[in-house]
Amino acid sequence: MHEYNALPQSKFLKDVEAHQINIIKDDGLYRHVRFSRNESSYLRFDLITWPGYLCITGDCETFIFARLPDMFEFFEGNSSEKYPINPGYWSEKLQGKKDYECFSEEKFNKLITDYFNSFCKDKSISKKEKNQLWAEIKEQVLDLDSDGAQRAAYNFSFKTSDGNFNFQDFYEHDITDYTHHFLWACYAIIYGIKKYREHKNNNEKEVLAKKYGFNPASGIVTANIGGDARMTLAQVEEMKNAGML
Repeated sequence: MHEYNALPQSKFLKDVEAHQINIIKDDGLYRHVRFSRNESSYLRFDLITWPGYLCITGDCETFIFARLPDMFEFFEGNSSEKYPINPGYWSEKLQGKKDYECFSEEKFNKLITDYFNSFCKDKSISKKEKNQLWAEIKEQVLDLDSDGAQRAAYNFSFKTSDGNFNFQDFYEHDITDYTHHFLWACYAIIYGIKKYREHKNNNEKEVLAKKYGFNPASGIVTANIGGDARMTLAQVEEMKNAGML
């Protein structure tokens, strides 16, 4: 399972551990499903679908995706993970505003350090020069805010006894990460779809149980179906799916 530094899956699951589902509308591809803590607005989110689109909104930023007629099917995929997300591919399906990435201080600092280490490994410079170089990098680049640090890295240059150091082709590197809100929305979509499917499945089982006299204690259907009074609920469901009931 891939963990995203901006929002680990475990943190999201902690956020929604007390959430309950409320299906407001469920008419084919037109759905409105809400998840909240006893109708509180805190961390509440809604999944709304119509043909070709899915919108997630609530106590998070609003994102609208478009791809397949049934967007629940698009997001479900076939991963074996419990709550798999694919923010890179999904971001390509965003409609309207696309504020899903932000500056990653972690990636930036690692890249700066990699440049420094690579230079020191390839060049014959003293420990004193290495310390001087790093001190300049820290003061002129790393200690600045995100916008200033990026500009400073592009323009940085330091002369050593074995050549000049600079961050050559720095602009070619990706120093962004997905925003906390976008990752939260991605997890919420998968979480919401799974809970919706579970809720629908449980409701269908309850209907079958009432209709055919299912006894949870024995696991046996007590109503007489086709002359067999000892069918399990699974067998009843199989017959129902086959169009025999």
